[in-house]
Amino acid sequence: VGERGNEIPQLIHKLGKLMDRTVVVANTSDMPLYSRITAVYIGITIAEYFRDQGYHVTLLCDSITRLTSAWKQSLRLQGRVWDNSCWNCLGPRLASFFERAGVVEVFNQGHHKRGSVTIVGAVSPLSGNFADSVTSVTLSIVQTFWGLDAKLAKRRAFPAVNYSHSWSKSFKNFKENHFFDKKYPSYIADCKRCVKILENENQLNEIVQLVGIDCLADRDKFRVFVGKLIQEAFFPQDLYSLDAYCPFYKTAGMLHNICQYYSLGMKYFAQIEENNNPSNNNNDPINNNDKNSGKVTLKDFKQKTFHLTSHIYEMKDLDPWEGEDSLSAKLWGLCEDIVYEFEELDNPTGFNIKG
Repeated sequence: VGERGNEIPQLIHKLGKLMDRTVVVANTSDMPLYSRITAVYIGITIAEYFRDQGYHVTLLCDSITRLTSAWKQSLRLQGRVWDNSCWNCLGPRLASFFERAGVVEVFNQGHHKRGSVTIVGAVSPLSGNFADSVTSVTLSIVQTFWGLDAKLAKRRAFPAVNYSHSWSKSFKNFKENHFFDKKYPSYIADCKRCVKILENENQLNEIVQLVGIDCLADRDKFRVFVGKLIQEAFFPQDLYSLDAYCPFYKTAGMLHNICQYYSLGMKYFAQIEENNNPSNNNNDPINNNDKNSGKVTLKDFKQKTFHLTSHIYEMKDLDPWEGEDSLSAKLWGLCEDIVYEFEELDNPTGFNIKG
C-alpha cells in the first residue's frame, strides 16, 4: 500500500520460485487514493478464499501507517477534518481488519479441513516514537509485536528483531491453558532462561565496549558467548534452507539443548572459580600453585567443546520433513551427548558436572 512503483518488480524478482504460491496486491503511491484503501481489503478477501479451501495463509500488509494516511486523505476529500472523533474511529476500523485473522474448520462435501489466516502488518512510527497514535492503537489490537532494530540491521544481523522490545500476548494464554505441560514441560523455563541470558549478554556488552572483554571473568565471557550463540544458531531463519519451515517441536528441542549447554557450562565455570579462589586454599602455597597451574580458561573450554558447539549450530539444518519422532530423537540424542561430554570433560578440579 503506497509503495514506490519500482519496488514491486524488485519484490517479485526476490521472491523467485515462491511466486508460485504468492499473490501480490499492489497499489503504489501514484495510484488513486481509494484504490490504495481497497487494496488491503482485496488482500484479506483473497486470503479468506484460500483459507476456506483448507490452506494456511499469511497476509503481509505493508504498511498500516500508509493505510491510515490514506484514510486521512479520504476525509479531506470529503471536506472533513481529522480530529479526535476520527482517532476514536481508528481503533474499531483497524480492529475490523485484524479480527478477520484466525483459524476455521472447513466442512465441504464430507471432507474436513482446517485453514487459517495470519496477518502481519508493518507500522512505521514517526521518528521511532512508539507513542505515535497509529502505533499505539495498532499495538492495543494485535497479539504479537516484533520490534525491528536499526542497529542490528547495520550489523547485518537478520532478522533484525530486538528481543527486548518484542512481546506476545499468546504466550500467556498457552501458559494458562497448560499447553506446554504435557509434551514440552521445560519450554517455559527454557524461554525465561533464554531471555535472562540475552539480558545478561546485553549488559555485559556495555561493559565490554568500555573496558574490553579481557577484563571480564571467564564465567561472564561464557555468558556473552552463549548470548551470541543464541543470536546466531537459534534466531536466524533462512527462507531458502531446511530451516525455512520450523515446527514447534524442533524449536523447543533446539532451545532446550542450548539452555542445557548454558546451564552445565555455568556450573562448570562456577566450580572452577570456587576451586581457584585463594580463600578456599587454606593458605597452602603448594596446593594453591597446583590449582592455578590447572586453571581452565574460556579459550580452553571452547576448544574442548568445539564439536558440541558445531552440533548446536547444525541443529538448524535438521530436516523437519523427517517427521516428529525422527527429529525429536536426534535432538534428544544431542541433549544426552551434551550431558555426557560435560561429565567426561577434563576437569582439573575433579568436579562431577552432573551433580
